Amino acid sequence: MELIVKKSPLINNFTTYLFNGKKNLNNGEFHQVHNLSFQMWRETWEKTYRQDFHSNDFLASDEFTRQDDILALFYKGECAALCFFAHVDMKDQSALLDSYFKPWPKNAVDGLCAEGAEIIICSQFTVAEKFRKVGPEEIENLPWKIILMGMLSKYYMDSGKDGMTGTMRVSKGVEKLTYQFGAIPLIEKLEYSAGADTTLVDLVAFFQANVRKAYYEQQVSAFFDQLWENRNPNRNYTQLKIAA
Repeated sequence: MELIVKKSPLINNFTTYLFNGKKNLNNGEFHQVHNLSFQMWRETWEKTYRQDFHSNDFLASDEFTRQDDILALFYKGECAALCFFAHVDMKDQSALLDSYFKPWPKNAVDGLCAEGAEIIICSQFTVAEKFRKVGPEEIENLPWKIILMGMLSKYYMDSGKDGMTGTMRVSKGVEKLTYQFGAIPLIEKLEYSAGADTTLVDLVAFFQANVRKAYYEQQVSAFFDQLWENRNPNRNYTQLKIAA
């Protein structure tokens, strides 16, 4: 049975933005979107490193600004969730030596490239703290992590790229969510350095056929399609919450 998605104008509470990590490469009307997204990302991950990984290490902004694309989901003018995308050609040595792949064993990299060398590095899967307990009422409180996973799947499908990465924390159960959206495990329960601690992660790969099949089995895939088609709307940006 499909979830019931309430009709407009409530659907207008959702906005999908896709923009470059470097602010100056975006049109001026997206600068406030960039600011608010950066602020949410920074606050969320500084707290994560401090509380989950017992680390006070400096969180460098270039993790955000070096991205080719940032997908940000806004709800009623606030940044609710986001993730990062960087596009690489794994035939190039510079891609193989990207810091993202430092903890990836060779067999995991080989598995990632099983269908081709054009890869998207997907990282920093992030839901703002205030949006984690209850999802939006318009889609029966569907968790934001599922909405974000649906939208990054849509991004990947539209890219046409051969594969996409995932380094998923087992303690948060996000690896299970990726499998619901067609990802396959490459390495399970790998020890991963995180600040002063280690955590367990699954290294996963997304491939086009698997993702497309799983995506359209989702009860709210039509809603995800609508959010994607309405991305980067030409609207009055004064609705955005002003950064504190």
